Amino acid sequence: MQTIARQLRGIRQESGMTQTNVADMAGVSAASLSRYETNILSPTLSTLERWCKALRVNLIINLKDEHTENSEHS
Repeated sequence: MQTIARQLRGIRQESGMTQTNVADMAGVSAASLSRYETNILSPTLSTLERWCKALRVNLIINLKDEHTENSEHS
């Protein structure tokens, strides 16, 4: 399963925006954005919201109960 950060990285790349462009718009450093995109750091929810706003996408998170998901595959 692809992480939210990796999905946002793909959207950024498809839109032709640089990490610096998105970072400036989201109010974070380009180094931080790089770490988020590679899952070295985990962004806060407010950072994710600003990141999505910079990319002009909606933040929709699908949270599943891991126990329920594992039970369905048994």
